[in-house]
Amino acid sequence: MSSMPCSFKTLLIEFFVTELKAAVRLIKRPAPCDAELIEFAEQSLISNDNIASVTLAQLLAEHGRKERAIHIYEKLMLHNPEKSLYFASEIERLKNTNN
Repeated sequence: MSSMPCSFKTLLIEFFVTELKAAVRLIKRPAPCDAELIEFAEQSLISNDNIASVTLAQLLAEHGRKERAIHIYEKLMLHNPEKSLYFASEIERLKNTNN
C-alpha cells in the first residue's frame, strides 16, 4: 500500500471513517420495543371500524382479542345474513373459550 499517493490514502481513510460514523449512528438508533410495535400495528388495522373480514376476526381471536373478534363477527353477520349461522357459531365458540 506504500505505492499509493498520500492524498489517495487520506481520501480513503476519510471515506472509511465517514462510513463507520454513519454505521455507528444506525446501530445506536433506539429501536421501539415489541409491545409498542404490536400496539401500533393493531391500531392501524383495528381502529378503522369499516374493516371486517373473517381472516381479521380469526387473527384477533388467535391473539387473545376475543371481544374485538366477536365485534367483527357480529358486523359480518349484518353484512352477510346468509352466513350468520357460521358467524354465530364462531361467536359462541369464542365466548366459551377460556383464553
